Amino acid sequence: MKLNWKLVSTGIAAALFLTACGTDKDSSTPDEGSTAPDQVVTDQGSEENGTPASEDAQKDNALDNAESVTSDEQNYTMQVLSGFTLTAEEPGRDVLYSDKNSEAFMRIETKPNDGESYDDWVANSQELVKASTEEDVQNVTDANLLPSGEGIENAVAFNSKTDEVSTTGVVFVKGDLLVRLTIFDTPGDDLGADFIKMGQTIQAK
Repeated sequence: MKLNWKLVSTGIAAALFLTACGTDKDSSTPDEGSTAPDQVVTDQGSEENGTPASEDAQKDNALDNAESVTSDEQNYTMQVLSGFTLTAEEPGRDVLYSDKNSEAFMRIETKPNDGESYDDWVANSQELVKASTEEDVQNVTDANLLPSGEGIENAVAFNSKTDEVSTTGVVFVKGDLLVRLTIFDTPGDDLGADFIKMGQTIQAK
């Protein structure tokens, strides 16, 4: 049976959001007995940070023929490659999906970088990835699946997969924006790298 991952992921995200609402007030003070999730952090794509500048150049070149698109619901613009469509899912959330298979898509959420929400989004993204597949969550180390480039800081990503879907949660800071991407890919499409290429072009209007 072909699952509608948009409906499944939306339900999971809503449940996690309701849970998080009850803890937001205390999120700035971590429990002494808790441990932060392992994170893979990248900086602005340089030899010093382990990300050769040539990799950033390759990602940028892949977007030469992309179209600049402005979100109707959120405060950002981004470059969208041919064969993909950006649409509003609900207030505060957009979806960028493949025109060939709408089951392969990336949810986009942004908010002002207030310096306090980053850790919450990282933890919540890890929970969402695990809940979507019920499989173990792995830290992403593949440079093609981690945002990089000018202005991008504190990028971290988690992945979990089954035979039917690969789910990747990404959080990073770019200028005044905190960005969260949730990618639902299928083995037959393998569009994760393309979604990341487009996601890392997000910038405030």
